[in-house]
Amino acid sequence: MRQFTHHLLRGCLLGLLVTGLGCGGSNTEPVTGQVVWEDGSPAGELADYTVEAELPDGKTVARGSIGPDGRFTLSTFRPEDGAEPGEYKVLIAPVSRAEFEPPLTVTIPAKYHTFETSGLSFTVVRGQKNEPILKISKNKK
Repeated sequence: MRQFTHHLLRGCLLGLLVTGLGCGGSNTEPVTGQVVWEDGSPAGELADYTVEAELPDGKTVARGSIGPDGRFTLSTFRPEDGAEPGEYKVLIAPVSRAEFEPPLTVTIPAKYHTFETSGLSFTVVRGQKNEPILKISKNKK
C-alpha cells in the first residue's frame, strides 16, 4: 500500500509540473500579414521596423519584424507561433538601434508608434487564414 501511495504522489506531482509549466498546446493561430503604404504598395522600406499587436487585457503581445517585402509573421510564445484569437490594437515602431548604427532612412508618422494613436487593428480568428493588411501613411515632406 505504501508503494502505491508513493507512486500516486509521484504521478500527481509530475502532472502538476507538466501542466504548471505550460507544456500543453499553444492557444495561438498563425498570423502572417503585410504593411503597405496608402497606395497599396508594400512598405518594404520598413525592414528596420517591428509590428506589435496587443490584446485589450494588455497582457498578451505578439511581435513580428517587417521584411523587405513589407511582410511580417507574428510570434507570441515561440518564434512564428502566431497570436491568440481576439481583437488586437497594433503599433509599428523602429527596432532599437545601437549608437554606432546609421539612422533610419525611412520614418513614419509618430502616431504609429503607440497602440493608442496608431488607428491600426485586426482580429485573429481560430481556424481562419489570418493575414492582416496594415495600411499606413508616409511622413509628409
